[in-house]
Amino acid sequence: MGRVGTPVKGVTALSNFRSVRESALTDSKKQKLGIVVVLNGPSSSGKTTLATALKARGFVALSVDDFHRFSPRSIPNDEVLFGALNDALFASAASFAQHGFPVVVDTVFVSDSILQAALSLLDDVKLALVALNAPIKVLEQRECERGDRQPGLARSQYEHVLRDATYALSLD
Repeated sequence: MGRVGTPVKGVTALSNFRSVRESALTDSKKQKLGIVVVLNGPSSSGKTTLATALKARGFVALSVDDFHRFSPRSIPNDEVLFGALNDALFASAASFAQHGFPVVVDTVFVSDSILQAALSLLDDVKLALVALNAPIKVLEQRECERGDRQPGLARSQYEHVLRDATYALSLD
């Protein structure tokens, strides 16, 4: 799993976006008004569930799965499309945050390029990366129960999606 940076004290701390606005930082003459919380983890690790809970607490919730629904079926579902969807996702999150809204992003860092795009496109806003994970048997059980995931997706992502990043918070 990735490195854990300064811990965030629970979801409640993340949902208090008023205090985030009040403690906005200045970096390169750009005021960081909103916060972007990026949830990363393998399929079926609970990212969407957590994003939904934060949305109920006032966060704008953006998901790569929702962005994927915007693309026509004629476009191949490959790394190029996934990269473009994530670029649009992170750019949208940055825009909301620059306007003072707290944002939660639900995605998967399937490659280093997705992580680097997140860090680059979200450079001008306050950013917290959150890692979500569960034991592989739990992920596979959830994947099977959901029925809307390709079998084996969680296992294929389990070993590599959480590496190479510094996380503010890790949840298992």
